Amino acid sequence: MDAATRAKKARRLLQVQEQLYRAERSTLVRLERELARTESAQNEIAQAIGEGTLRPEHADLAIVRLRSLSREGRRLMRERDKQQETAALHEARRNRVESASRVADLSALRDDEAKSLAEIADRFARDRTTRSA
Repeated sequence: MDAATRAKKARRLLQVQEQLYRAERSTLVRLERELARTESAQNEIAQAIGEGTLRPEHADLAIVRLRSLSREGRRLMRERDKQQETAALHEARRNRVESASRVADLSALRDDEAKSLAEIADRFARDRTTRSA
């Protein structure tokens, strides 16, 4: 496989890795938004309970809801932590592939330059022999 083909394959692999990384980051952002909404709802309920603005018949429901939000928050935190690890792995892969792609591009460029120099040298040699004759 020549350097140009390797460079093309490396660029395609880089595109795939970038897509995977963006998808993982998007999932992470969604989880962080959900977690923030859950924490906000918890704070609102806790504040209402603390201020005593809830009617007594609603206090029990608010406490049940607060517990439910707390469980949901813990679940989202675990999921977010796993997602952060996954996104970090994809970022590392993307960085490695990006580096390999740059190396492949440079190799292809060097091959092209070497071919060009060889052609120039051949032309020069032909011109020299033509002028000598």
